Amino acid sequence: MNLRYTLTQEDFLKAQDVFVKNAGFVARVSTYALPGIGILLIAAGILNLWNTPRNWGALVFCLIWGMFLLFWRRFSLARSFKKEKTLQERFDVLIDDSGVELSNQNGRTLSRWPAIQRFAESDDLFLLFCGQRTFHLIPKRAFATGEIEQFRTLLKQKVAPRT
Repeated sequence: MNLRYTLTQEDFLKAQDVFVKNAGFVARVSTYALPGIGILLIAAGILNLWNTPRNWGALVFCLIWGMFLLFWRRFSLARSFKKEKTLQERFDVLIDDSGVELSNQNGRTLSRWPAIQRFAESDDLFLLFCGQRTFHLIPKRAFATGEIEQFRTLLKQKVAPRT
């Protein structure tokens, strides 16, 4: 199976979300705790203003820090994607019985099937985990009609289930 695609920022952000959902407890908590604290800060600032009129300093503090904590992760990931030009290049992918080979103008990576520890799938993409924090991202839009099911079957055959 031969694929060709260019990752978009949206692909990258969705992949990070899938990664977190498939990561350990600490990664999930740290990812969702900061936005949660941000929401609490915003609510506290509004409630403080409600109970103590003219306390604009506390409101401004809570709004600024709350918004920062709420949106920081997405902003940081988007900025990382924009800075990492290699991710924005066209990828050519060869998938066969020996493994998955990804290449672009800067190099080539071959991951044989035993190196792929697990995989995750969302509505829009596949993540092939080669380590605890490393993965290959393959958007489903890169597949021709019928190839998604063929690839999913190959993944189930070649990638050992988690125990």
